[in-house]
Amino acid sequence: MSTVDKRAALHHLIDEANEAFIEAAFLIFTAAQTEKPYGYEVDGTPIYASKLGAELDKEITAAENGNYITAQELDEISKG
Repeated sequence: MSTVDKRAALHHLIDEANEAFIEAAFLIFTAAQTEKPYGYEVDGTPIYASKLGAELDKEITAAENGNYITAQELDEISKG
């Protein structure tokens, strides 16, 4: 289903929905528009969940491709 089709279907569902559904949908849409920071970088830059997910996906792919260090290697590095 294309985005245009989904948008039309949503309009139809909203037109037919009861008050409770409208309230829930409104909360979902407004929350999506005003995403709050999930956390902050060391320099104070906010981290948003939508961005964090993409970054974690990249890290997982890197690890699957062998781009990582072991706990033992990290221990050696931290000892200096």
